[in-house]
Amino acid sequence: MRIAALSDVHGNLRGLKAVLADMDRKGPFDFVVAAGDHVLKGPFPRETLELLRDRCDLLLLGNTDAYLTGEIDLKARLRPDHWKLDLVEWTKDRLGAEGIHQLKGLPFEADCTPRPGHRVQFVHANPKDLEESLHPQAPDAILEALCQGVTAEILVFGHIHIPYVRKLKKLTLCNVASAGIPKDGDVRPAWTLLTYTSENRWTIEQRRVAYDAQAAARDHAQSGMPAGEKLGQRLLAARYK
Repeated sequence: MRIAALSDVHGNLRGLKAVLADMDRKGPFDFVVAAGDHVLKGPFPRETLELLRDRCDLLLLGNTDAYLTGEIDLKARLRPDHWKLDLVEWTKDRLGAEGIHQLKGLPFEADCTPRPGHRVQFVHANPKDLEESLHPQAPDAILEALCQGVTAEILVFGHIHIPYVRKLKKLTLCNVASAGIPKDGDVRPAWTLLTYTSENRWTIEQRRVAYDAQAAARDHAQSGMPAGEKLGQRLLAARYK
């Protein structure tokens, strides 16, 4: 069994197309999953969602998707004039009612079990909610609390835009990072290939894909989206700060 996992495209259509082209080179796959945060903060929300729905077997709900559907109330956290609220409305307008409806129906989690005892679980941020991070440098105790009750062999997720694989007792954590806005200092979009081998074990290959990041930043700046130039510069910085 071969699974392709990506996450956090954030409306960066160029990044997504680069990832999908690399997936085409490495395919075929038995299952393709996108683990949330599909459209908000990027210049092409409708086009990104359409392409993801066309190319993926399953899309999961992310926290920024929930901002758009109203399942998480961003207004309660930000001052009324904050640019992120304007960006939510701009994105909702471009998605239209049908796009919002498609996001609202996305599941929180999914799993795949090629053989008993070798289950992979897919979530956006962690197995309990859409926003707490499983950070690669967090102490084991924090990660264990967020992963309490997980019986999968591998937990696959996104959210923090930093790719990593880490053992947590019997559980393997696999962050597939971001196919749109990486935050580890490398502007290249990321995705992950998981293969269940004939030796009855999983292998994990985390891949980075070259693309025109400068053009992607221009897309942000020229789109008319709120804070588009700022978000384009953040994309090029590929850092949280």
